[in-house]
Amino acid sequence: MAFCTKCGHKNGDEGRFCEECGTPLKAATSAPPTVSIQAQDPSPVAPRLPAKKIALFAGVGALVVAIAAGVTVFAFRAESPSNTLFASLIEKSLQDNPAAYKSHYCLRNFAYDKDPVFVGAMDSGTQRWMAVLTKAGLYAEPEVIVENGGFFSTEQLKYQKTEAGKKATDGRSLCYADGVTVKTVDSFTQAAKAGDLQVSKATVTLELKNPMPWVSQVETKQAGIDVQTEFQDSKLFLLKERKWILATEADIRAAQSGSLPQVQSQSASTSGGQGFFSSLLKLFGGHGNPLIGHWKSTVMGIDVAVFEFDADSMGSNEGRVKVRYEVTDKDVTVYPQDAGIGLVFKVIDANTMSVNMGMAEFQIKRTN
Repeated sequence: MAFCTKCGHKNGDEGRFCEECGTPLKAATSAPPTVSIQAQDPSPVAPRLPAKKIALFAGVGALVVAIAAGVTVFAFRAESPSNTLFASLIEKSLQDNPAAYKSHYCLRNFAYDKDPVFVGAMDSGTQRWMAVLTKAGLYAEPEVIVENGGFFSTEQLKYQKTEAGKKATDGRSLCYADGVTVKTVDSFTQAAKAGDLQVSKATVTLELKNPMPWVSQVETKQAGIDVQTEFQDSKLFLLKERKWILATEADIRAAQSGSLPQVQSQSASTSGGQGFFSSLLKLFGGHGNPLIGHWKSTVMGIDVAVFEFDADSMGSNEGRVKVRYEVTDKDVTVYPQDAGIGLVFKVIDANTMSVNMGMAEFQIKRTN
């Protein structure tokens, strides 16, 4: 079928001229070549990277592997001891157990649980102390109480506790600060082996937290109370599972009794049966109860108080009694048998302690 290019008439295939207008018809063109479509592989062909890029990617991969290996090694590396680390561990311990140093910021030299309290007119020492507390706002001005008894009359001073005094009272104690806090970690020893553990001993300076102003006043010292606003202490640290921890009294007692898991049984074979605890004692330079031994207090060459302590008894000027001990940080409280109230001995150094006897506090020296 051929169409006329001039008038568009449909002509037969054999004609050479248009049957309508006579215009010559063009010769039939050959069919367009058949295009052969080949099936393509659906998998894309990855472009080839230049050699430089291949080397770059290889280097990055090696770096990633190295970093990952470094992170793994770091994760299994033991924690390094430092002043900052040890200070944070001690501070957390103080926050978790604020009563640990209670004897350093609370007084037990008077019956603070009594309210009101009566002081005899002739008791000048107690009156001097109560004057300090009255000036501090813990007690109201005293009321004079006169009692007649036939030909004789007695006079007493009645002291009533204020709201501030009630707030500062904790049982028989009068607390003059909110607790203690870490001032500095002054030094620590290099890690040393104690059985299967690494241990380090640190010397730390602690200070009172928000002490009441009256504790540093001259009148307080004149009344016989010398409050230390800062003091030094020693702390023992253990490396457990690559982390440093502050050794607790339970850790030390467990070591002493041989009940520390995975330590006592292994260290006994290498340390003659003492193991862990004997190493701790060498670091501390003493035994678990620093009060064991002979002590005395001397005034102008006269022995005014003599004490002898052994594992379960105390000897003094008045004889010997069975006792039990409560050792906490720098204090040792001695409880006579069947008594709920004990004497508190404060450790000053290896050969000096102080003890509070009523209104008087004096030092005792080691004699053996």
